[in-house]
Amino acid sequence: MAPSSEHESESMKKIITNLRAYAAPKLEGGTLGMTFKSPCLFQIKFFHQKQENLNIPKIRACVLTDITVDYTPSGEWSTFRNGHPVSVRLALSFKEMEIIHRQFINDGY
Repeated sequence: MAPSSEHESESMKKIITNLRAYAAPKLEGGTLGMTFKSPCLFQIKFFHQKQENLNIPKIRACVLTDITVDYTPSGEWSTFRNGHPVSVRLALSFKEMEIIHRQFINDGY
């Protein structure tokens, strides 16, 4: 991601923060103790010309298992006046929640 202004860099930070939060389990507490709730589920679809692209395999419901943020993708540290980096490389890894078996593959997954 390469924001073109300080305003866009603030939006980029919010996107990264939200993705990190959605990848983490939620801690909930009550009188009986604390428990972890599962991370958020993602439903990923690929589109081509405003229609779902069925030329590549579909993805079942999944969770974000890893998020890697490289704040120096060009090898140089550079920021806007607000301290936000001028470019970021974001790598996301997802894990489908169901085992993909032959019937799923026949159905386009």
